[in-house]
Amino acid sequence: MNSNICLLGASNSGKTCFVNKLVDSKISIPSPTIGVQFTPKVFYYDSKKIRWQIWDFGGFYKNISFLCKYVKRCSVFLIFIDMTIKLNKKEIEFYFETVYKEHKNPYIIIVCSKSDKSIIDYEDILILCEKYNVTSQYISIFDDSIEFLKNKINHYLSLNYKEEPKKEKKIIDKDRYCCWIF
Repeated sequence: MNSNICLLGASNSGKTCFVNKLVDSKISIPSPTIGVQFTPKVFYYDSKKIRWQIWDFGGFYKNISFLCKYVKRCSVFLIFIDMTIKLNKKEIEFYFETVYKEHKNPYIIIVCSKSDKSIIDYEDILILCEKYNVTSQYISIFDDSIEFLKNKINHYLSLNYKEEPKKEKKIIDKDRYCCWIF
């Protein structure tokens, strides 16, 4: 099963670090994402093969005119909030409005990154969660919270799991199709 996962959030909010830790189990300091970065990853959950197709969007939300095209194809949305800077509610609401414009009942998780140095009151995050009927998850690239988040998403995807149809082999009748070259 292919599942498109969309990562949204401000620049430097930890989206690419999350992908790097998830895919390579490495802690790295990436360069800023320009546009969108695609990363595939296969997981097994409850004996089901789940292919994540991760779309990591650069954080300059006003410049993402092509975002709607990708949002239509996605089934899971992670909205990253950098807990070390002032909460930009206008930007966060832009992401929610974009997702809700394309999906009636999307699966969205607010991901609170850099929570060990937080200046944002968690009550503000809870208000957002209540307003948009979503859950939140603190993550750190230094502990197992990313693994927990991965399992949470895979659990959701496994509940909506559809077996991929087996590809039929096309048999070509060689006597029927031939090519004559003169």
